[in-house]
Amino acid sequence: MKTLLTVILLAMAVPAMAGEVTLEWDSSVGADGYRLVFGTNNNELIYSINVGQVVRRTVKDLRCGETYLFFVEAYNEAGSTAASNLITTKIKDCPQLPVVPSGWMVDSLKLVPEP
Repeated sequence: MKTLLTVILLAMAVPAMAGEVTLEWDSSVGADGYRLVFGTNNNELIYSINVGQVVRRTVKDLRCGETYLFFVEAYNEAGSTAASNLITTKIKDCPQLPVVPSGWMVDSLKLVPEP
Protein backbone atom coordinates (compact mmCIF):
# COMPACT_ATOMS: atom_id res chain seq x y z
CA MET A 1 0.00 0.00 0.00
CA LYS A 2 1.33 3.44 -0.91
CA THR A 3 1.74 6.16 1.67
CA LEU A 4 0.75 9.70 0.81
CA LEU A 5 2.49 12.80 2.07
CA THR A 6 0.89 16.17 2.55
CA VAL A 7 0.93 18.30 -0.57
CA ILE A 8 2.28 21.82 -0.13
CA LEU A 9 1.04 24.55 -2.42
CA LEU A 10 4.06 26.66 -3.36
CA ALA A 11 4.26 30.26 -2.18
CA MET A 12 1.17 31.88 -3.61
CA ALA A 13 -1.08 31.81 -6.61
CA VAL A 14 0.04 34.24 -9.30
CA PRO A 15 -2.72 35.83 -11.34
CA ALA A 16 -1.68 35.50 -14.97
CA MET A 17 -4.37 37.81 -16.35
CA ALA A 18 -7.91 38.83 -15.53
CA GLY A 19 -10.05 35.77 -15.06
CA GLU A 20 -7.33 33.14 -14.53
CA VAL A 21 -4.74 32.01 -12.02
CA THR A 22 -1.83 29.54 -12.26
CA LEU A 23 -1.03 27.33 -9.27
CA GLU A 24 1.94 25.04 -8.70
CA TRP A 25 2.66 22.56 -5.89
CA ASP A 26 5.31 20.09 -4.76
CA SER A 27 4.86 16.49 -5.87
CA SER A 28 3.92 13.92 -3.24
CA VAL A 29 5.72 10.55 -3.15
CA GLY A 30 3.27 7.76 -3.93
CA ALA A 31 0.58 10.01 -5.39
CA ASP A 32 -1.35 8.73 -8.38
CA GLY A 33 -2.76 12.20 -9.00
CA TYR A 34 -3.91 15.49 -7.55
CA ARG A 35 -7.25 17.20 -7.05
CA LEU A 36 -7.43 21.00 -7.06
CA VAL A 37 -10.31 22.31 -4.94
CA PHE A 38 -11.43 25.94 -4.92
CA GLY A 39 -14.22 28.41 -4.40
CA THR A 40 -14.99 31.94 -3.27
CA ASN A 41 -15.96 31.15 0.31
CA ASN A 42 -13.99 29.13 2.87
CA ASN A 43 -17.12 27.15 3.76
CA GLU A 44 -18.07 26.52 0.14
CA LEU A 45 -15.04 25.28 -1.79
CA ILE A 46 -17.35 23.72 -4.34
CA TYR A 47 -15.22 23.36 -7.46
CA SER A 48 -12.94 20.36 -7.88
CA ILE A 49 -10.63 19.55 -10.80
CA ASN A 50 -8.88 16.20 -11.07
CA VAL A 51 -5.60 17.36 -12.64
CA GLY A 52 -4.00 13.90 -12.83
CA GLN A 53 -0.26 13.73 -12.21
CA VAL A 54 0.63 17.31 -13.16
CA VAL A 55 1.89 19.70 -10.46
CA ARG A 56 0.93 22.94 -12.21
CA ARG A 57 -2.49 24.06 -13.39
CA THR A 58 -4.03 27.23 -14.78
CA VAL A 59 -7.65 27.74 -13.78
CA LYS A 60 -9.51 29.93 -16.27
CA ASP A 61 -12.90 31.62 -16.49
CA LEU A 62 -12.76 33.00 -12.96
CA ARG A 63 -14.89 36.03 -12.13
CA CYS A 64 -12.97 39.30 -12.27
CA GLY A 65 -12.65 41.08 -8.94
CA GLU A 66 -13.50 37.94 -6.89
CA THR A 67 -11.28 36.47 -4.19
CA TYR A 68 -10.73 32.72 -4.58
CA LEU A 69 -9.41 30.12 -2.15
CA PHE A 70 -7.49 27.05 -3.40
CA PHE A 71 -6.04 23.86 -1.95
CA VAL A 72 -4.68 20.60 -3.37
CA GLU A 73 -5.14 16.98 -2.30
CA ALA A 74 -2.94 14.11 -3.46
CA TYR A 75 -4.63 10.74 -3.94
CA ASN A 76 -3.91 7.07 -4.70
CA GLU A 77 -5.76 3.78 -4.21
CA ALA A 78 -5.33 4.17 -0.42
CA GLY A 79 -7.26 7.45 -0.37
CA SER A 80 -6.52 11.16 -0.23
CA THR A 81 -4.12 13.27 1.79
CA ALA A 82 -5.24 16.04 4.06
CA ALA A 83 -5.70 19.34 2.24
CA SER A 84 -2.60 21.38 1.48
CA ASN A 85 -2.21 24.87 2.84
CA LEU A 86 -4.99 27.20 1.70
CA ILE A 87 -4.04 29.85 -0.85
CA THR A 88 -6.10 32.99 -1.31
CA THR A 89 -5.82 35.27 -4.33
CA LYS A 90 -7.91 38.07 -5.77
CA ILE A 91 -8.52 38.03 -9.52
CA LYS A 92 -7.81 41.39 -11.13
CA ASP A 93 -10.73 43.63 -11.98
CA CYS A 94 -11.87 43.28 -15.57
CA PRO A 95 -10.87 46.09 -17.91
CA GLN A 96 -13.75 48.41 -18.61
CA LEU A 97 -14.65 48.96 -22.24
CA PRO A 98 -14.68 52.60 -23.27
CA VAL A 99 -18.03 54.27 -23.74
CA VAL A 100 -18.60 55.09 -27.40
CA PRO A 101 -20.27 58.49 -27.73
CA SER A 102 -23.52 58.77 -29.67
CA GLY A 103 -22.84 59.24 -33.38
CA TRP A 104 -19.50 57.41 -33.21
CA MET A 105 -18.51 53.76 -33.78
CA VAL A 106 -15.44 51.60 -33.29
CA ASP A 107 -13.77 50.58 -36.55
CA SER A 108 -10.61 48.42 -36.49
CA LEU A 109 -9.77 49.64 -32.98
CA LYS A 110 -10.20 53.29 -34.01
CA LEU A 111 -12.96 55.63 -32.95
CA VAL A 112 -14.49 57.17 -36.07
CA PRO A 113 -17.67 59.15 -36.80
CA GLU A 114 -20.59 57.05 -38.04
CA PRO A 115 -21.24 57.44 -41.78
